[in-house]
Amino acid sequence: MYQIRNFMDNDDVKVIDSLGAFSVVEYQRDLSVMPQNAMTAYFSSQMNVRKKQVVCNLEKANVTVQAGAMQWMVGNVNATTGLKGVGDFLGKAMRGSVTGESAIKPEYTGTGTLVLEPTYKHILLIDVADWNGSIVLDDGLYEVTLVKMPKNIQELAYIAQAMLNPKIKSEYVYRFKVSEIRAYSTEAVGWTVDGECGGTHKSVTIINNPNAVTIMGAKKR
Repeated sequence: MYQIRNFMDNDDVKVIDSLGAFSVVEYQRDLSVMPQNAMTAYFSSQMNVRKKQVVCNLEKANVTVQAGAMQWMVGNVNATTGLKGVGDFLGKAMRGSVTGESAIKPEYTGTGTLVLEPTYKHILLIDVADWNGSIVLDDGLYEVTLVKMPKNIQELAYIAQAMLNPKIKSEYVYRFKVSEIRAYSTEAVGWTVDGECGGTHKSVTIINNPNAVTIMGAKKR
């Protein structure tokens, strides 16, 4: 059994939303600012731009988050990568190349509490059951992940660590977002497009054309 003090019971912290196992807390005053950014923090607060965090109660449900999203946890918390093997990883990596999601999403179970990294962005708690079971968020950009070929076991371990936590700056893994990307090679390289053979090329240009095609179907009677 554990107790968390000076957090959600603090008068500087307010619960602004909750749904199921999730609660969103907002810091009415941020007491952790440094002198060099105190002015920015003060005026942000006056404009109602305040730091927020998501608190997860694992007693109510298991939680899956993006890699690197967890800040701290307490109590009985078990964490896994959410991968069931090499085949599962490759399948999720392929789907992630289309959706922009990370292939590795830590899954947390137990009876403890999980707190995610703070953010100044808006946080919406949504039950997908209210939206016919799915929601699509698309910013029209590719999320590109480039991984250097490891030369030894140590470099492979560094790559695995960087894949688990996107906030780690690594010389082996590069991440960025683009609407267009060009790839060049000294030799012809085989490409795969949506699971189909894309031929062999020395140079390839990939352009994201969001909402380029409108699909219409007959309404069911």
